[in-house]
Amino acid sequence: MTTYEDLEANFPRQRVDLPNGETLSYVDWSSSRSTATHPKHTLLLIPGYACDSKFMAFTLAQYDAFHDHRILAVDPRGYGESSLHSENWSHEENAEDMKLFLDALQIQTPVMVMGYSTGGGASAWLALLYPERVSAVWMVCALPLNGMRTPMMDNDTLKPTGVLLQSKQDAIQYTDMALTPFVHNPNMTIFQRTTQTACMKTTRLPANRGIQLYHEAALSHRSRASALYANNAFNLTPIQTPIAPPTHALSQLQCPMMVLHGSHDNLISTRQVRAVTELAMVERWAPKQQLHYYEIPHCAHMFMYDNPQAFQTVYRKALEKHIVGRASSL
Repeated sequence: MTTYEDLEANFPRQRVDLPNGETLSYVDWSSSRSTATHPKHTLLLIPGYACDSKFMAFTLAQYDAFHDHRILAVDPRGYGESSLHSENWSHEENAEDMKLFLDALQIQTPVMVMGYSTGGGASAWLALLYPERVSAVWMVCALPLNGMRTPMMDNDTLKPTGVLLQSKQDAIQYTDMALTPFVHNPNMTIFQRTTQTACMKTTRLPANRGIQLYHEAALSHRSRASALYANNAFNLTPIQTPIAPPTHALSQLQCPMMVLHGSHDNLISTRQVRAVTELAMVERWAPKQQLHYYEIPHCAHMFMYDNPQAFQTVYRKALEKHIVGRASSL
């Protein structure tokens, strides 16, 4: 069985310089099974908040569901070993970096793009801004189509004040108060407790290299407030949000978008994600048969700990139906 240690040894993180002056780190993985016959699918994988390319790529690499994939997991600015010369305060800017990344690697054939959690914002905008580069979008435990709603906290009690985050200064304040001391704490016990409380349905974390990689990713993540603000400013719908005006961006979607969300996600509310995605499908905010919703059963935010087998089953089902099946019918 392949382990995190094996994958680290055989697939070292690489770096590529972008013409905007930033340098992005990434992992390029494909299994020995797919290498012999060429991978059927190339997947650009964008990590979520406090994750990175190594943790995400080496997690999916251990799943049978990805045996026929090439996974290009890339660290956005301020993640992993990527540079952070200037902050990206929107996911449109993150999508521009992803396009430049594909250019730098001379990948012109359309790829599937998967955004986990915060990474969903850049994934969606990459498909909308550069449709010729993307064949499918996977929003995995990702942002609602009308963005996050982050409640501001009281300085003393850390309880919600009833006011929602609305500015970059709010994002900086929230990050300093509620994220850095817990998500980015060098103490592994505090980090694990935070992960279990906020992100998981199960109460068990495996004592393997994976959780160490996850902790290392959280400690190296520097673009914290900007990522949080971008999550709240994200909006693809005709709904006015606390930060973003209505938009008809979804109407420009030219490839399948699969929303895969945990059935019990409290960090990124399952109820909000389900409601706005189903409303978008009913109201035809996206072109017919382009937007699809799936729930991962018995799963909160972190499918890799709650129910990895169910995630794989749902992923392959959607892949075969909307990507493989669609291609064979053309």
